[in-house]
Amino acid sequence: MLACAVLSVLAACKFEMPLTARSARIIEIEKTKPDRRTLGMARLAFDEFGALDNHTLTTNAKPYKVVVTAMVMERAAREGSPIGPIAPDSFFRRYGWITPTSIDNWPGESPRLDKPLGMVSGEFRNAVPRVRLEVSNIGCATCHAGMTYDAQGNPTGRAWLGAANTSRNFDLYLNDILSALRFVKDRSDEFLATIPRVFPDVHRDEMRTISKVVFPEIRKRLVEAQQTGEALLPFRNGGPGLTNGVAALKLQLAAKGALLDSSEHGYVSIPDLHGRLLRSSYLADGVYAADADRRFEVRGEADLSGSGRARSASIVAFFLVPTAGLQPTKSERQAKRVEDVLEFVADYRPPPFPGSLDRERALRGAQTFAARCEGCHGRYAEDARGMRLVAFPNRIVPQDEMGTDPARWNAVSDATVRAIGRLPVAKKLNAKRTGGYVAPILNGVWMTAPYLHNGSVPTLWHLMRPETRPAKFMVGGHKLDYSRVGIAGEMGADGVMRYPAGYVPWSDPGVHDASQPGKSNAGHEKEFSGLDDAQRDDLAEYLKTL
Repeated sequence: MLACAVLSVLAACKFEMPLTARSARIIEIEKTKPDRRTLGMARLAFDEFGALDNHTLTTNAKPYKVVVTAMVMERAAREGSPIGPIAPDSFFRRYGWITPTSIDNWPGESPRLDKPLGMVSGEFRNAVPRVRLEVSNIGCATCHAGMTYDAQGNPTGRAWLGAANTSRNFDLYLNDILSALRFVKDRSDEFLATIPRVFPDVHRDEMRTISKVVFPEIRKRLVEAQQTGEALLPFRNGGPGLTNGVAALKLQLAAKGALLDSSEHGYVSIPDLHGRLLRSSYLADGVYAADADRRFEVRGEADLSGSGRARSASIVAFFLVPTAGLQPTKSERQAKRVEDVLEFVADYRPPPFPGSLDRERALRGAQTFAARCEGCHGRYAEDARGMRLVAFPNRIVPQDEMGTDPARWNAVSDATVRAIGRLPVAKKLNAKRTGGYVAPILNGVWMTAPYLHNGSVPTLWHLMRPETRPAKFMVGGHKLDYSRVGIAGEMGADGVMRYPAGYVPWSDPGVHDASQPGKSNAGHEKEFSGLDDAQRDDLAEYLKTL
């Protein structure tokens, strides 16, 4: 669970009375009293974790019908598209949101979705004064539900809960919302008349709330920002598949983003969730740990105790602050619900590699992995369900040893660490600048391209041959190349690695430019020195099995 940047224009949406909402979908599932693992899976997919309230509507949550109607109107003016009820899949797909035909690892019949996976919503309701408003926010599955792929590497339209979404593009999404709100701000009559065309079942009380409270305040905020030149998107997330969690956290920890500096480029890509409970520290740089004296220690399956899971839940619940805009003092209230999610995570496996495997090459690659990679990336063993992580070293690799882009760990300032230390959660969470990165767990690595912590290398083939790494490549809505293991594409005459001719990406792609701050593709190079091409290809074949 990482960060979506706030759209600060929505800070105008304030109500005088306290308002909260819950995800209707999770309430339905809770009533069925499922086993805890299934409940945890459902929470990962549908729970709002307390992030639909007055406060989050001034940070990350959005008045759903307002935002969607504004976007429909602007698209109609720009593209000539019709105005009417939206199809969630086609409407949100360009931003990398997945509205799957099914969730392939869901137990039993897959749930039907009326919004993209990870977009959680509920209604504010109040009797006196009368208020009704549908509010949406991002949930865990926004990042932690990935597209599945067929035997040829084509996206299937189905999802796997717990896998990484390597295509969702928060920057494009938020920019389009801001552009749409600016488009409608001086078209109030047309805007209000359009809402029932897009949402025919909108309640009259919600129309009144939007017309009397929400829209006037948003318009006022837009005018103020226009007059002052204020940036309403205070930082970027980096493009498809990336987030900027540290910047989002800084914005929540200090009024008006006082902790933000002039260059917030701490971009990270999203991991698969397998093996997370064998981490003794959390996030790419190990900034969070339950115990300051045990931040980097070897862990095995014997460490997967209930007490350890409870401590991890407090740390994971704190992710809700940058992700969903939860008040920093309130994250611990969600720890029990997060424990349910960790029950699912403890048993979670990524989808098996769907392509063909050369077992002899994979066995040779396993020997290379044990000699070259296991010391940082962990030890894996096979059982009836495939490969699983059985031991993880939790080793911090300092900057001068790894050489990868330092922007992410540099983004964690001393002031940020001090601000976290003043919060109630500091009793269960120790924050520290670490000066490096913890090597990632590699289960599901075949489907999580692009690689390195900042998503700067398109394939394992390029990763293992540092001199070939492209400076620019397309990412987002991509298909996979199982030969080179990663994003399918070929170098164009313009120096950009582009998708294969004739391939139509399922979401709007971007171009990762390794020359930009926070996006360097340098580092992790000496680990492959001395290996010939056959050994590198054998190693990649082994990694497909994880």
